[in-house]
Amino acid sequence: MNRTLIFRSICALFVLTLSGCATLYQSVEPPTVQLLSVSTPGVGADMSLPLTAQIRIDNPNSISLPVRGGALRLAINDTVIGDATIDNNFSIAAGESTVINLPATLNLRGALNAGLAALSIGSTQVDYRLDGHIDLGMRYLGRIRIDESGQVALGRNGR
Repeated sequence: MNRTLIFRSICALFVLTLSGCATLYQSVEPPTVQLLSVSTPGVGADMSLPLTAQIRIDNPNSISLPVRGGALRLAINDTVIGDATIDNNFSIAAGESTVINLPATLNLRGALNAGLAALSIGSTQVDYRLDGHIDLGMRYLGRIRIDESGQVALGRNGR
């Protein structure tokens, strides 16, 4: 009788442990990413055109999310204009957002095509798409795929 009771207790504890882990995995949602601005500080002496993409990462969870890197491709009006890499490690507090500035490698042909298209329609806003991934320092989330789109205001230096 005692062996049966002990066996049932161990089985019940095992099932509760597994269900607790499953609940933890399901309750963590991936962060969302939004492009806030794209700025060009000016043409460099070597005729290069640096690009900075300012993005906001929102953490909808009740726990902090550790960001350990990532890579994003930026397209404006369906034309790829640059690639950016998240090189630094940081955490996004539970239920909070963080804004980061990402220096990007500019695809000059893509940037010219996107710029000319935006000028031809006379819009102050352009459609954008961020495609890539963010690496989280969490075993059960790991690499989060990013595929976000929206509109962002045109302007030099993010204005």
